[in-house]
Amino acid sequence: MGRKTKFEIEIDNFRTAFNKVKDKRIALYGIGRRTSTLLPAIPDYNVIGLLDKEEASVGMEFAGKRVISLKEAEKKADMIIINSDPSNYEIIYRRIAKCKIPVYYANGKLGEMCISEDTYSHNEYWNATYEKLLERIDNADIVSFDCFDTLMMRYCFSPENIYYELAINAKNKYGIEHFDNIRRNVTTRCANNASLLEMYWSIKEQLCISKKITMELYEYEIATETKYCVKRNKVVEAMKYAISQNKQVLVVSDTPYLSVQIQRMLEHVGIECNNIKIYTSCEAKADKESGDIWEYITNVPTYRGKRILHVGDNKDSDIEIPHKYGIETFYIMSAKQMMVSSSIGRIVENARTHTDNICLGIIAEKLFNNPFVLANTKGKVEIERPDDYGFCVYGPVILRFFIWLYNQAIEDEINQLLFLSRDGYFLKEDFDYFLEYIADKKYTFINHYFLISRRAAMMANAMDNETLNNLINFPYNGYFADYMKSRLNIVVDSRTKDINDKYVIIPTDIHKIINSIYLYEKEIENEISVERISYMKYITSNFNMNETTKLGCVDLGYYGTNQYYLQKILGKKIIGYCLYACLSEKNEYLKQMKMKGCFQDREDLEAKNSVLKKKNMVLETFLTAPHGMVRYFDRNGRVVCEENKKSQHHFDIKIRVNTGILRYIQQYLTIVNTDAIKCEANMGVEVTLFELFLNGAVDYADNILDGFYFDNDFCGSKEVKLEL
Repeated sequence: MGRKTKFEIEIDNFRTAFNKVKDKRIALYGIGRRTSTLLPAIPDYNVIGLLDKEEASVGMEFAGKRVISLKEAEKKADMIIINSDPSNYEIIYRRIAKCKIPVYYANGKLGEMCISEDTYSHNEYWNATYEKLLERIDNADIVSFDCFDTLMMRYCFSPENIYYELAINAKNKYGIEHFDNIRRNVTTRCANNASLLEMYWSIKEQLCISKKITMELYEYEIATETKYCVKRNKVVEAMKYAISQNKQVLVVSDTPYLSVQIQRMLEHVGIECNNIKIYTSCEAKADKESGDIWEYITNVPTYRGKRILHVGDNKDSDIEIPHKYGIETFYIMSAKQMMVSSSIGRIVENARTHTDNICLGIIAEKLFNNPFVLANTKGKVEIERPDDYGFCVYGPVILRFFIWLYNQAIEDEINQLLFLSRDGYFLKEDFDYFLEYIADKKYTFINHYFLISRRAAMMANAMDNETLNNLINFPYNGYFADYMKSRLNIVVDSRTKDINDKYVIIPTDIHKIINSIYLYEKEIENEISVERISYMKYITSNFNMNETTKLGCVDLGYYGTNQYYLQKILGKKIIGYCLYACLSEKNEYLKQMKMKGCFQDREDLEAKNSVLKKKNMVLETFLTAPHGMVRYFDRNGRVVCEENKKSQHHFDIKIRVNTGILRYIQQYLTIVNTDAIKCEANMGVEVTLFELFLNGAVDYADNILDGFYFDNDFCGSKEVKLEL
C-alpha cells in the first residue's frame, strides 16, 4: 500500500480532530480547494453550510453546499470550523472572533485558545537574525530554499487574488463564468501533484473548450503569477552567500509549476539560477506536506550522507516534516505572517476584498520583505524614511480618493478639474500620474492647479456687503495692525493709533473694532476693485473656459468656502470633490453649490465619523505647496503669496514623501487591471490602515516630521509642528 497523499492526510487529520462531533451542526469557513477536497469525504458529518469573507458569495452553491451568512450560521450551526490553509487560521479567526458560537481551526484547536494574550513583542521569532542564518549555512553541505513566501513573495495578501484575476480574464475574453472556482477545485479531479498543464487539460474536458483557448488560459495564469512575484532581498542574499561558500543550493517547492517555469519566475524578479537545482512537487510527483519529496531528496545519490539545511516559511512542511528525514531547518517568517504578528497585526482582519488583499500585500512587501527587519524592535513597525512614510501612510488613501474622484467626475461629465491651492499642489501632480495608468483613454480631464485662498476669493467678491461682512468677521487671532494687513491688505496709520497694537480675537471682538476698520473704507473699496480685476486677469490668461465647460474642483474639505466664492467669480456652477465635507443643512453654501465627500458614509453628513476628518492635521500638514498662502494678484495677474515658512523651507521632505505616494500608485496600478478601475470605488482597508498607522502602532524617525507644520495666515495662527 502506497504512502497517503496530502489530500488524504488532510481528511484523516480532520476526522481525527472532529471524530466526536458528527452529530453537531457544522458551518465550514472556506470555499477553496481544501473544502472541495474535504466535503465529498465526510458525508457522515452534518455540514449545514459554508462561510466566506465575501458577502457576494452568500447564496451561492459550492460543492453541493450553500454559502450562508455569519448571522445565519450563528442561528443554525453549533460550531464553525475554519478549513483553510493553516497560515490563514488566525487571520480568519480575528475576522469572526465576536461570533456567538465556538470557532475551531481544522486542526481541532479552539480559535480563542490560539490567540496569544501576550503582546506582539513576545514572539520568539524576533530572535532570528540574518547572522544566525549565515551560521547555519556555514555548517551545512547542501542548502535548500522554499520558493514562494521565502525566496519570493507576492504583491497580494492571498493567492486567491490570482484566481480572481483569472476569473475576470476568462469572463471578459471567453464568456466563462466562475472560472476562479473551476481553477480552485480542479486539483480534486486530477492526480496528486498534477502539473498546471495537466490541470488545464482537465479544465478543457470539463468546459468543452478548444485547445487554443485552454492554452491561452494556461499562459495567462503563468503571466499573472509572474506579475505578482517579487524577490525577498535578504533571503536571496543568503542564497548567494551559500553559493559563494560552494554549497549545493536547492529550491524545493510544492507547486503545479514545472522547474523551468519556476526558474523563469525567479529570473524575472532578478534571482540568478546558475548552480541551483530546482525540485517541484509536480515533476517529482512528491510533495513536502506528505514528506515524499524529502525522502526523494535524501535518496539522491550525490546528497546521501550530506548535511542538508532547508530554509522555509511553513512550520509544518518546511520545518517539522523535514526533521523526520534528518534535514536541519531554519524558519523564515513570511511577510504576511510578519504583518499578522507585528504591531499592526490587527489590520489583517479587515482584508475582505480583492483590492484589500492587494493593498495589504503591497504594504507587507514594503515593510516586511526583509524577514529579519523586526528583530531589533521586537515586532514594532518602524518607518525611517520620508518616502516609506508617504508610501505606507498616504499612498493607499490618496489612491483610493483618486479612484473615487475618477468615477465621480465621469459620472458628472466633468471635463475640467481645478485642484485648489494649496491642498491641490501634490494632488494634481499625483492625479495626472494616476491617469497615465488608466487603460480607458476615452475619459479625459483637463487638470489645473488653481491658485486660490479664502482671502483672495472673498476679496474678489467683496463688492457686496454680505461677502465683505463675512470677510471681516472670518476668525482671526492677532494684533489689529496685522489683521488689517493680512485680511484687507491695508497698512494702518495714525487714524487707528489707539488700537493698532491691540490683540483682537475675531469675531468675538468685531464690535469693538468695526468702526476703526471703516475708517479705511475708501482704501478697502479700492483694494477690492483692484484685486477683483487682477484675479479675473489671472483666470482669463491661464484657463480656457466657455459655456460648455463643466467644472469640478478638488479640495481637502470642509465647508467649501473657496468653491463657493470661486463659483461667484466665474458665474459658473462647480461640483466640489473633497476627501470629506460638511454636507448637512448647517452648510449654507450648499444652497447654491454641490459638494461630495469621499471618506464618509452617506448618513454621516458632517463627517463626524470620518477617520480622515479626525486626522485632518496629518493631511493638511502634507497637502500644501512650495509657496506660502495666496494673498492676492497684482495688476499684471501675478500671484502674491505670504512669505515662506517652515513647511516651505523643509519642502524637500514633502517631495520625498510624495515620491513614496507615486511609487505606491505605480505599484498598485501595475498589478490591478485598470480596465476594471471603475468597479473599485468602494472604500476598503485603506482607511483602517491609515488610522492604525497614526494611532501609536508605528514609530517614525524624527527627521520625517521636520517638514510638517500647520499654518494659516488668514486666521492669524502660528505654525504648529505635526506630532504623531
